[in-house]
Amino acid sequence: MKLTHLEPALLAEEVPALAEKYATMRALREAGGPNASREALRALAARFPGALAELDRVEGAVLETRAVESALLAEHAREQGTIEHEELPTWAAGWISVHRAMRGALNIKRRLGATRQLDEPAREELLSEIERTGTPEERALIDELDRIASPPNGRLLDLMLSQVAGELGVAGDLRAILMPRPRKP
Repeated sequence: MKLTHLEPALLAEEVPALAEKYATMRALREAGGPNASREALRALAARFPGALAELDRVEGAVLETRAVESALLAEHAREQGTIEHEELPTWAAGWISVHRAMRGALNIKRRLGATRQLDEPAREELLSEIERTGTPEERALIDELDRIASPPNGRLLDLMLSQVAGELGVAGDLRAILMPRPRKP
């Protein structure tokens, strides 16, 4: 199973959630950006892992455009009851997939506790546990257990961006698409 493959009906649920994310991010930005309520920021990060990096990095015009586009996509999904992956801009498909990937990876990290290296018995136990009780996102990351336990440069988000970029067939840096640097005047 791939993180980026969602049935149209499930995708139709994810797109309105993405619109809610951007409405929340817009409100947080208006409320003071990094000085916004820690509780609100924690809630955003829990529901949409990786969103705080986006909130920190993306300029207001990009955030505003995504808020409007995601609201329009959500309305289309609600009206149709379905939406096809091909109807989504790369940034929307990318963020939906990255949030799913991060939720799965963070669940796996919780299962691992302090473990940073998996020996064969620990790997088999973890695989069995994920097969029995894991989420679809966790199961999609079965082949990445060692890298999740000890992500390159200690950055789980970077690992999941790479994973999603590969699945989406994005050549280049998915981070630059999802979190473009502000343009210099």
